[in-house]
Amino acid sequence: MKIIKSKSDKYIKTEIDEYLANIEMSISTIKTLPNKERVLAKFQMSRDLNRSISETNIEIQREEQIKAQNVERERQQKNVD
Repeated sequence: MKIIKSKSDKYIKTEIDEYLANIEMSISTIKTLPNKERVLAKFQMSRDLNRSISETNIEIQREEQIKAQNVERERQQKNVD
């Protein structure tokens, strides 16, 4: 958030109020998500709700792919033994 000194106090207060309202609305949305802790951690760094959700979903997909690959690798090793 950028505050320009030449703006009026009322304008700055409005900007701050809108910013805080946006944060509050985003946090309310995050609380409804299944992976809320992970999304919140990303949101705290970026302050971008959509980006936080997308990055979390991508991470979860990657983790699931790695787990599936490990299971397949173990299954193949058992077949070789």
